[in-house]
Amino acid sequence: MALTTGRFVWRELLTHDLPRAKAFYGEVFGWKTRDVPMGDSTYTLFDASGVEVAGAMAAPVREMPSHWLGYVHVSSVDDTLAAALAAGGKVVKPGTNIPDIGRFGIFFDDLGAATCAFCPTSEGKSPAPPKVGEFCWESINTPDVAKSIAFYTQVYGWKTSPFGPDMTTFGLGDGMANQIASITPAPAGVRAHWLNYVVVDKLAPARDRVKRLGGAILVEAIAVPGVGAFAVAQDPQQAAICLFEGV
Repeated sequence: MALTTGRFVWRELLTHDLPRAKAFYGEVFGWKTRDVPMGDSTYTLFDASGVEVAGAMAAPVREMPSHWLGYVHVSSVDDTLAAALAAGGKVVKPGTNIPDIGRFGIFFDDLGAATCAFCPTSEGKSPAPPKVGEFCWESINTPDVAKSIAFYTQVYGWKTSPFGPDMTTFGLGDGMANQIASITPAPAGVRAHWLNYVVVDKLAPARDRVKRLGGAILVEAIAVPGVGAFAVAQDPQQAAICLFEGV
C-alpha cells in the first residue's frame, strides 16, 4: 500500500472566474500560479513556496456552483466507485485516465457531498507537517453524522475516532498523524459538503485579505483547543475554504 493511500492528496477549484480566482488565492495565501494546457482548456497549478498544492479550472457548466474538490488516494478507482454506488452514492465522472498522472473518478455521497477517487501513477511522499500556504485538514459538514460515517467507512475504509467531547474524526488508525478529516453537524437546511483547510501565518490578517479582495468571512473564528483556530471563508465566486492558524 502506498504511503498516502486513504489520504487527501490533491485539491482542485472549479470556478466561474478563473482569472479572478488566481488573483484572489495568490494574494490570500501567497500562492504562485502556472498555467498548463489541458486539451481545449487551461489548468492552473497553485504553488506554495515551490510546492504544488492545488489546481484550478473553469467550471464545466454554468449551473455548477464554484467549489473546491478533494482527491482521495485509492488503490483502485473503479472499485471505489462501485463501493460508492453500493453505499447509495452517485457517480458523476466514471473512471478516467490522465496520461502520466493517474486515474480518477468523481462521486457524490448519499447526502450530496462530493469527493474524487484518485489513483496516481507514482507513489506519494510520506505525509509531512503542513507549512504556511499548504492544505492541512478536511472536514465534512453533514445533516446526518451517522449516515456519513457509515458511507465513508464503507467506501474509503476509514476508521473513526473521538476527538474531544463533541467531535469525531476519520482516519487510517490511531494517533493524530493518522487522522484525515473531522465530521461536524451541518446547520439546519444546509446540505452535506466538504471543506478544505489551508495554513495561514495569522488568522486576522488572512480574514482581512479575503474581505478586501471581494470574498466573505462566514465564520470569524472557531478555536480547537490545543490545535489552533480556523475561519470559514468564501472567495468572490462563493467557493468555500477554511483558513487555519496553528498554536
